[in-house]
Amino acid sequence: QLFSEIVSKLRGPNHSDHLIVVDTGWSGSTQAMLQRSFPQITWRGLYFGRYNYGKPWLPHFRDMVGIVCQDGFRLRDPATSFFLYRHLVESVCEVPSPSVLGYERNSDGAAQPAGGPIREEIVRPGPADGFFGQILEYVAAAGSPDRVSDIVRSSNRAAWRLMRVLMFPSRAEVKLFSIPPCAADFGRDISYPAQRAPASWNSPTMAMRNVSISLWPEG
Repeated sequence: QLFSEIVSKLRGPNHSDHLIVVDTGWSGSTQAMLQRSFPQITWRGLYFGRYNYGKPWLPHFRDMVGIVCQDGFRLRDPATSFFLYRHLVESVCEVPSPSVLGYERNSDGAAQPAGGPIREEIVRPGPADGFFGQILEYVAAAGSPDRVSDIVRSSNRAAWRLMRVLMFPSRAEVKLFSIPPCAADFGRDISYPAQRAPASWNSPTMAMRNVSISLWPEG
């Protein structure tokens, strides 16, 4: 009931029948859950990337758009190399706050996440968010291109360079592109490192397992 009140507020005074989910990606599980729970609303999604982890295409994918990349890594499409290291994107966008596991009423009687809303100072990127800060610096230095085609060409050049780094990183690039440990999925109070140091490899079998389950196997 409390979450229904929040969705009703999102629909606005005109009770819109179409709402958009905006997220990093990848398989749209939240969007699918919302569609099942509120079938009277058409839910569409805009994502950095759309991907079902090598599994078959899902029915709700027709209402999802991966703006940068879609449907797995393809050598001829360098932007899809983000799928080799998805957490490079998630790390930039991840808010350092626990998952919302329930809802409650505040002192005014309105519905809110259990424990209170996420504070703005947590949502806003801070000095420790190095990747985010560098992205902002790059965008500021790039200015406003005169033509959209300039943006496309610049993006394509960057994508080819990124694919090379993500597929065949040097030792220095692994260090440069390393991210802090990422939170596990919804509701879990654990985190995963992007790479594991060789000192933690107790045997060749363990070493190969660490590579296979790491967030960036090539790294």
